Amino acid sequence: MANILPLGIDRAGAIARLESWLIGTLGALRLGRVRSGSTDGWRIKAEIASRILELDIEIPDEYPRKLPQVFLANPPAFGTWPHVESNGRLCITSPSDRYDRTRPTDVVKALLDGAFDILDKGITGANEDDFRSEFLSYWDITATGPYVQSLLDPSGPSRAIKLWRGKRLCILSESRTDIRRWLGNLGKARVAEVAIKDAALLWLDRPLLPREYPKTVADLYEIAGGAADNAVELLDRLLRSANGHIFTVIIGAVAGNGACFGGVELELRRIDRGRKKRGTYQGASSPQVRLGQWKEASLTRTRVERADAFWIHGRDSNPDLLELRTAKIALVGCGSLGSPVARLLALAGVGKLDLMDPEMLEWANVGRHVLGVAARGKNKAIALAEQLGREFPHSQFAGHGRRWQECAETLEGCDLIISTTGMLDDEAELTMWQRDHTGKEFVFGWTEPRGCAAQAVAILPGAGCLLCGFDLSGDPEFQATKWTEVPLQREAACGNWFMPYGAGEIMSAAVLTTELALGVLTERASPGNHRILSCRTEILEAAGGEWTPAWLAATSADAPGGRAIERHWLPDIQCPACQGKGPA
Repeated sequence: MANILPLGIDRAGAIARLESWLIGTLGALRLGRVRSGSTDGWRIKAEIASRILELDIEIPDEYPRKLPQVFLANPPAFGTWPHVESNGRLCITSPSDRYDRTRPTDVVKALLDGAFDILDKGITGANEDDFRSEFLSYWDITATGPYVQSLLDPSGPSRAIKLWRGKRLCILSESRTDIRRWLGNLGKARVAEVAIKDAALLWLDRPLLPREYPKTVADLYEIAGGAADNAVELLDRLLRSANGHIFTVIIGAVAGNGACFGGVELELRRIDRGRKKRGTYQGASSPQVRLGQWKEASLTRTRVERADAFWIHGRDSNPDLLELRTAKIALVGCGSLGSPVARLLALAGVGKLDLMDPEMLEWANVGRHVLGVAARGKNKAIALAEQLGREFPHSQFAGHGRRWQECAETLEGCDLIISTTGMLDDEAELTMWQRDHTGKEFVFGWTEPRGCAAQAVAILPGAGCLLCGFDLSGDPEFQATKWTEVPLQREAACGNWFMPYGAGEIMSAAVLTTELALGVLTERASPGNHRILSCRTEILEAAGGEWTPAWLAATSADAPGGRAIERHWLPDIQCPACQGKGPA
């Protein structure tokens, strides 16, 4: 691909103007060798915090699409000053910064101002806390051991945790059960008991500075002494009983907007058994002797990568996640609408999801279903639960390949029940079940013909029941679209009718239904909250439909397409199911 310069800037001309300013104003010298691989760079001298420092301004080959870079010519050891990389590059810009690249001199002036500020604060210690708020940037780059994945609750106190070490994967978790469930979702059905070891989490009130990173076990004990929750006693107790020759300690704290972890591996020293025998690790039957050996162990820092739900679903910034993680939802119907709803709920971080559908996935379903052809011939609910388990192993999914009536006991333990079957006879039974189970909350979602509109309604105590909004013919009282003839089509088989629509239309309906369900879980959706979303007018007209007078009145006749509105699902005293009383 050809390099496309922004706003028609001439690269050679911009560099010439920049060089003239750097040499004429700052006395810069052209560099003979440039780190970034390009051919353009200059060195300047500057007095910063009473020190004379040399800075290199280098122009990347992609300039001006990419900004110039500023390097410290003779950087101190990595971790001495914040925002100075090991090669001396200064981390000056952020994604939110904006520069007028038609003014190359002004851009470099701004970058140099940023460089001077970073170095001044680094030399004086004014920005030392940046080491804490950006802990991972400094710990991870100095970590030489293998990295581990953490499913830990990202909070204190200091405590005993569990570790599983595989050939290519190392997992930290709170319990053996959590490790087995996580690995089981990924297809590892059997996990040996001896493969799960004890480990320790030391929870600190703030992240470590680079100069505080442990180099020896004595350093680690000093860190434990600064932690709460009797961390030294915890470490002693676990090391006395530790099996094997490696023991893992995790150091955790809150940095910036979230928690961070660093790992430390203690390894017992080998004993030389001579040329004919391999070296073996120290060992002793006495717990106290064993503890002494661990205190003389070698130490390696390792990288810890968070894989817990609080990081995956919002990077510790989702205020609703705790509520979603403890929620249990049942989804009745795992077809073209239900399957993307299930996946969106998983993406949102819902902790437990029961899926119910008796049907098998067929070739004709694949084009508008979350499951692909690999699941053809499998039960939709079971295959979907297995796939979501692989994609989100930190959550729980159960597939029930039966009609909901055959596993209705599962509904009783759910916080919310969602139905996307689109079959009123089936959902009328759900409505009667809701009447018999006080306090149960439902969301129903469906599409109008050809997917040209979608509706979702929250049927909660205090609103009308589902059937309050349907006429005696089984049609919703309020509809966005109307049709001279319902556009059903038939396969070349007796009784095999289907409604044609595409993946785009069904995804819009899935988003509408999921948003309402999440609103119910977080108490942001009121009883009877009724939401409707329409397609663009040209799509409706191409399909042979038109807008209803009720929809035109609700949206204004000049802009009915591509609209979303909210209404209230009103009780109906003539409702054959509840006589206007709504769910119990």
